[in-house]
Amino acid sequence: MKYIAHRGNVDYPRQHWAENSIDAIRACGDLGLDVEIDVWRVDGAIWLGHDEPIELADDAELMEFVDRIWFHCKNLDALEHFGTRAGIKAFWHEDDQFTMTTNGLIFTRPGGRLTPCSIAVMPEMADYTPEELAICHAICTDKWDYYRKLAENGR
Repeated sequence: MKYIAHRGNVDYPRQHWAENSIDAIRACGDLGLDVEIDVWRVDGAIWLGHDEPIELADDAELMEFVDRIWFHCKNLDALEHFGTRAGIKAFWHEDDQFTMTTNGLIFTRPGGRLTPCSIAVMPEMADYTPEELAICHAICTDKWDYYRKLAENGR
């Protein structure tokens, strides 16, 4: 099972002040985690931030972590920039239950049906059984360590 730190959160409860930042990406890498980050592209510049562009990011620095990053593109310019480049895992969605990523996996919102191609997003907001979660490709959550321990204990 792969674990993806939602917005780079590695501690629960969420530390909003630290999410979607280069420091959060590094912390995830240190833990061996993938990371889902919210990215914007405005006037050719790359920004991190959920509801709005907040932290200016260097494209080359992000590419150092490209094997671990899932780019949640927050505007069309970001999707064109990241979603069309080989080897990058990117996606865009609004209220979709399922969202196909550029590498062929399916980001599944809480409560959606899970498959072996699914990335269960924030499963703590749904009522999945451990067996349902076990078939997923990955889990994207703020509580990655909880789910890792659950899987290790066979529950």
